[in-house]
Amino acid sequence: MRRLGKERRGGSGDDLVTRLVTPNADGEALTFQEAGSFFILPVAAGNETTRNAIAHALRLFTEFPEQRRLLMADFEGRIAGAVEEVVRHSTPVIHFRRNVTRDCELNGAPLKKGDMVVLLCSSANRDEAVFTDPDAFDITRSPDPHVGFGGPGPHYCLGVHLARREVTVMLRKLFTRLPDIRATGDPDRLASSFSNGIKRLPFDFTPPAPDA
Repeated sequence: MRRLGKERRGGSGDDLVTRLVTPNADGEALTFQEAGSFFILPVAAGNETTRNAIAHALRLFTEFPEQRRLLMADFEGRIAGAVEEVVRHSTPVIHFRRNVTRDCELNGAPLKKGDMVVLLCSSANRDEAVFTDPDAFDITRSPDPHVGFGGPGPHYCLGVHLARREVTVMLRKLFTRLPDIRATGDPDRLASSFSNGIKRLPFDFTPPAPDA
């Protein structure tokens, strides 16, 4: 990315790289290091989290067949809620660390500027003060104010709309073309305190007819 940035800075191209590293009317542009970091983030965050959510979705809809039947009875009407509940229940990103920017108090705990705090997303998404029966997988849960895409503010997931669309499209294709697809064993989980990742998930399905 740094190499491409150096090649394209100041050019007349209409591509994303050129736009990012060429100063705009206000003289603002990303440094080559910033441009490299910019692309690392969506490549990792936009791939790892979404594919893990899809794997968790297959696991969840196998473990809770009644929820799968409910979804397929009205896919278009229920898929949006199903995606949110998959993200809440699985929470692909377990935690984030943040730096306190000013003295404040949070739920009675005093915090000072410069303190480091950890946001436990998995805990927040099972908060009994927010969610009724938080361990249940319920695609009709409404409201579903999970923090699987981050909390409100500048750190909210930049790719949230793409992530929702990717999970929606994948589940539609899987459950339409392979209606009996199911997980057949426990997932091989990633050993991580940050990513609720699945390295492998055994599954099975009946192959569709040749003309399908």
